[in-house]
Amino acid sequence: MTAARAGVPGRVDLPGISPYPNDMEILTNASQLPADPRSLPDDTVISIGVWAALQGVRPSTVHRNRVLAEARRGTDKAKPGDMPAEDGKLGLSPYWQLGTYRKWEAARPGKGAGAGRPAGTGRGRSVKVKLPITCPHCQHEVTREDLGLDESGKPLPEAKPASRPAGRKRPVAATAGRP
Repeated sequence: MTAARAGVPGRVDLPGISPYPNDMEILTNASQLPADPRSLPDDTVISIGVWAALQGVRPSTVHRNRVLAEARRGTDKAKPGDMPAEDGKLGLSPYWQLGTYRKWEAARPGKGAGAGRPAGTGRGRSVKVKLPITCPHCQHEVTREDLGLDESGKPLPEAKPASRPAGRKRPVAATAGRP
């Protein structure tokens, strides 16, 4: 149905129904992107495959993000990083102008915006206290030596972690009926 013009890679000519001016650049797949996409004008038309290449993801990811953004658009569930509505469709395939992509990319929230745990929560985070400190339960004064630490807070070379008591290390699972 679509055919590239002879000698002009990336341009699509639809006889009699082309919605594009004749001088408009149309990129239909990632192999048509130049080494520096910034050199392309904002009115360049891009497909989902080119959008994916610019973003560094697979086309299936762009399809999914587009569907999710369309479902949330106009509702209270819309998110700041949602994909913009397509600038048009060619048959069933959506297209955008490169300027639309660039505006979206510039307006996206940064890394970690609304995703994951808040900083300082979860496992692996410790609270630093100034030693010595008095235990609130037994009123014992805890010092660096009690914790096996040197002045910089690193473990002392002679301090070894507490070992398990002698004897069986793990309970033996019941093996009824098994050899």
